[in-house]
Amino acid sequence: MMKTIEEALEEVKSRGKYTEQDCKDAEEKINQFLNKLKQLKVMDGNEERPLNQLEQFLCIYEFVSNRVKEKAETSNDVIGVIKTNKAVCAGFSSLLELLCNQVGISVIYKLSSVIELESYHGNVEVFIVDKNGNNHCLHCDPYIDALESENDVLKYNATLIADKDVNLFHHTQKFDALPLYFNDFFEGRENTSFEIPYIKRIRAEMFGESVEELQQEQDEDSRKKLIETMKLFYMDESECKMETHSEMEETYRNLYQQYKQASKPIENSEFLTALYNVQKAQLYYEGELSPEQIEEKAFQIISSRIQASIEKQKELWNNENGISFMFDIVNGKFDYETVLESCTSLTNTQRLGKETIEELEDTTYLDETEKQELVDIEKMQTKDTQEK
Repeated sequence: MMKTIEEALEEVKSRGKYTEQDCKDAEEKINQFLNKLKQLKVMDGNEERPLNQLEQFLCIYEFVSNRVKEKAETSNDVIGVIKTNKAVCAGFSSLLELLCNQVGISVIYKLSSVIELESYHGNVEVFIVDKNGNNHCLHCDPYIDALESENDVLKYNATLIADKDVNLFHHTQKFDALPLYFNDFFEGRENTSFEIPYIKRIRAEMFGESVEELQQEQDEDSRKKLIETMKLFYMDESECKMETHSEMEETYRNLYQQYKQASKPIENSEFLTALYNVQKAQLYYEGELSPEQIEEKAFQIISSRIQASIEKQKELWNNENGISFMFDIVNGKFDYETVLESCTSLTNTQRLGKETIEELEDTTYLDETEKQELVDIEKMQTKDTQEK
């Protein structure tokens, strides 16, 4: 069941690690972020609009992951992450889950065994609806993308990737018990039985228990789990019948097909445009830059993060078979620079900046249009100087 911010923080505080003031400070900072998230706007043509679901998620992901990762068992909960600005995997994922729940984005917290490291690792499964109304059920690991140090930059290597790409990372994750039916989904079980297992039936008969009552209890629990699973996919329970075992089995198969169809990355151009929109919306909200400066800075932020992601991808990921945003960039399947340039109205010359323009002597690499733009800008700069 989804927890409110107050419930989640009180649960953490009850473990005795934090003071009442720590709890209040964390709640204040979380609410400040959520209030800002509600106010962020994206220019769509000549009109402003609120962030769509993908943009909301990417904004949350940035808020969570743009912190320094730790390896020690500290900052492993929501209050610790907010207080120290550092986190281990569990801290990142817990905060991401809490924030997504507050804006209606379905998330499942996943705990996995990392075979090579002989340890546990927390990450999440996120359910996103794209601009065309298609469901995407994708893996996220904010710990992987978080900062190595205060001078590092956020990356996008494990942001909304297909489940089959998870183990292309340098360690192998085996998911432990998950809520609902997701272990079955991950293991490719398209069918499941809702009958009491034979051994359980025999044991009940041996101890004089009512098999019928036992079956009824299991059926009630199964219906509840099926309904909760449907909600993750933003489906209404009225869409399916679940009275008989055959009906429940059919519902399960439908949900499995929903998962298979949704377990594919969001289209690269939409993902990149959403990243850019989030940066512009945040810079616009801060109100310190002109529209041109906002576009320039957003362009620089996304470019620097992708460059850092490329280096990390080459270092730690097996790129042969992956299908995701960063995999496609590294393997030359997606020209992010061209798409990113198309997101901004600034010309190549304008993005160079005044200082760079003044230092340019060799313009042989520019085409005729760009050369003329350079000349025009230099004339304008000279005119401005003379007028002053």
